[in-house]
Amino acid sequence: MGWSKGELDAAESSLVLSSLSADLDTIGRFATACQGSHLLCHVLTHRSAHKAALPSQDDTILLDEALQLHRTLAALDERLPLDNAQEANIEALSLVCCARMILYGLYGCNEPDVRSSQERLRREIEMQRASVQGVMDLAAHRVPRLAQVIIELLSAGPPASRGRDISLTVAHCLYNAATECAWFIREGCGPEMNAGLTVIVSALDQLRMSWAVSGEDRIRSYT
Repeated sequence: MGWSKGELDAAESSLVLSSLSADLDTIGRFATACQGSHLLCHVLTHRSAHKAALPSQDDTILLDEALQLHRTLAALDERLPLDNAQEANIEALSLVCCARMILYGLYGCNEPDVRSSQERLRREIEMQRASVQGVMDLAAHRVPRLAQVIIELLSAGPPASRGRDISLTVAHCLYNAATECAWFIREGCGPEMNAGLTVIVSALDQLRMSWAVSGEDRIRSYT
């Protein structure tokens, strides 16, 4: 198995997790972004396999892979600090957040099959809880903090060049998080989601000169 074959097994995950114990400045910003991009590819492959699975198929292997992806992505996320706007690796974090939102979207609203074996049911419940908690944390805390860092970076540069160095991946991450916030708000979640959405939309609004999606009326209408 291995990265060359596009598969994530336990040995590979251990290697990725062990590399995260090193200082990310030593690993390098580009290398860290490559890790995030590679894990995003794994999630997209997992989503395809999840969609292709038959209802009668035993998806224990898929559940194990989903849990492994969740743990690996969460570990990488934790190693990407946002305390200093100038040092933040916003591209790598955007890739990781996008991957997490895609993964959690597959399992957050699933109804566990009570006919499943106890072991499979345990995995389903564990992944569902991780998904719900994960997407709530991303929408209310992690991505709003990323949005705030983007606002700080854009405010520090000359108006004519604002947003040019920020990739479409970042805008895509903010857009997805805004839709998650809006959904939670419609479901009656507390003021944290409203505050998070306000910051995210503000960052998207500042990116509108670089990326058209950032200035769409449907984004601003969420507030």
